[in-house]
Amino acid sequence: MKYLLVTVLCLFSFMAISQVQPVKWNVTIGTSESGDKTITATATIDDGWSLYSQHTDPEGPVPTNFTYSGVKTIGKTIEVSESKTAYSDLFELEVTKFQNKAVFTQQIEALSRSKTVQVGITFMCCDGLKCLPPTEAIFDIKI
Repeated sequence: MKYLLVTVLCLFSFMAISQVQPVKWNVTIGTSESGDKTITATATIDDGWSLYSQHTDPEGPVPTNFTYSGVKTIGKTIEVSESKTAYSDLFELEVTKFQNKAVFTQQIEALSRSKTVQVGITFMCCDGLKCLPPTEAIFDIKI
C-alpha cells in the first residue's frame, strides 16, 4: 500500500509539472490616432526561462510564429522588445531569445466582413537545462 501511494504521488507530481507553462500571453488590438490598427502580443516569461525569436537558426529552437485570420496584415510582425543573442549549450549554436517579457506588434487592416481576428502563436521555451515542446496559443479578439 505504501508503494502504491508513493507511485500515485509521483505520477501526480509529474502531471502537475508537465502542466506548468512559463510563458503567458496577452493579445490586444489598438487604434492609433491615424486610424491604423495594431495587434500587440505580450509574453510574460517566468524567471529562468527563455522564449525564442521569430528569427532563429533552422538547426536551433522552434521560432516564435504568428498567424492571423480575419484581417489583412501590413508588413511583418515586429519584435519590439530587446532580444539577446548568445551561444546556447542546449543547441550548440547562437540563439536569439527573450527573457522576462517580449512584445510583438503587427499592423493590420480589418476586412469588411470581419468582426474578430484570430491570432495563433506557436512558441517554444527553455530554461537552460530543458525545453518544453512547442505550444500553440489561439486568441479570438474583437476588432
